[in-house]
Amino acid sequence: AARTAMALLKLDEGVPRGAIEDGDLVIIQSGFRSLQFARIKRGGETHFRIGLFRHDDIIGKPFGSRWEGIHAGGKRPKKRKLAETRPWVVYLADISNIVFQLEVCPGAIVFEAGTGSGSLSTSLARAVAPNGHLYTFEFHEQRAQRAREDFDANKLSSVVTVTHRDVLRDGFGLAPDAYGSVDAIILDLPAPWDAARHVKNALRPDGVVCIFTPNTEQANRAVEALRAESLGCFR
Repeated sequence: AARTAMALLKLDEGVPRGAIEDGDLVIIQSGFRSLQFARIKRGGETHFRIGLFRHDDIIGKPFGSRWEGIHAGGKRPKKRKLAETRPWVVYLADISNIVFQLEVCPGAIVFEAGTGSGSLSTSLARAVAPNGHLYTFEFHEQRAQRAREDFDANKLSSVVTVTHRDVLRDGFGLAPDAYGSVDAIILDLPAPWDAARHVKNALRPDGVVCIFTPNTEQANRAVEALRAESLGCFR
């Protein structure tokens, strides 16, 4: 069954120019409420709920054009693909508020403990560019490597450093002259209260901390740990 689809925007440069090329990162619309990111690759495919489209069908077409290119799905997913999992994604409505509350701006230095899917990391990297930097730490080695590949593909490697590291156990691993210079720190960790001492060492005097917790009990525990390190003004 064929469906109309449209490439709305080339994300690498912000404003689409010319035709869709191999390697472009685009947003594909296949319905009123269906938007999906795709890295265009010759011979590649992107799967939708209604089927799939082949990248070769749209290479060479101008951005904003429509085409008939959705094919009924008939392939069984590989077990390796079924086994691949990524952490929960932080969505744009929440990301915009986080970036605003943390006062992240061009030139800022930001630490993120828990890279996860990289959705928040990508927005933070764009916010600190061109002369700031995001240092993001991930306990899971495969996720860290996947994040590096994503940042490189999105041309953000110059403003992002991904480190495979257990922040709860080993801290951020800062050079001596970096202590007390970080503008904002995000903790997306299973026990963020155990990182309080590392936060105190890294954060500048008027810096901001963001902590993700699943319930109020853990939020209170994290706040008390930060208070014990003489960090205050919570909301």
